[in-house]
Amino acid sequence: MNLLMNIANNLVVAMSKVMGGVNKLSGSGDKRAQAVSDDVNTILKNWVGPIMICLGAVGAIYMVILGVQYAKSESDSKRAEAKSRMINCLIGVIAIIVLAALCIGMDWAGLAKIFGYTQA
Repeated sequence: MNLLMNIANNLVVAMSKVMGGVNKLSGSGDKRAQAVSDDVNTILKNWVGPIMICLGAVGAIYMVILGVQYAKSESDSKRAEAKSRMINCLIGVIAIIVLAALCIGMDWAGLAKIFGYTQA
């Protein structure tokens, strides 16, 4: 519960900075975009890494459980079901890793410039 409250508080602080509640955002568009991107990057790096580690651990444990179910299954239908679950779990874990890498590696100020939210 504390984790969710900390995430919510960080998002509220970031949103208040976006809306102009902090003095460092009262500058030009580029400075404002850089300040917002710094805040977003800080939130992502503080929270995305640990969350992805937890999701990866859960995915690995689930893959082991599915492997045991696959090895123990006696009928072909149960083997096919376990195999499809293992494939789906692997696809999900890979998707989570790719999304985490994109979130952490994203240049938020550059993205704002691409879409015209700041001056070039």
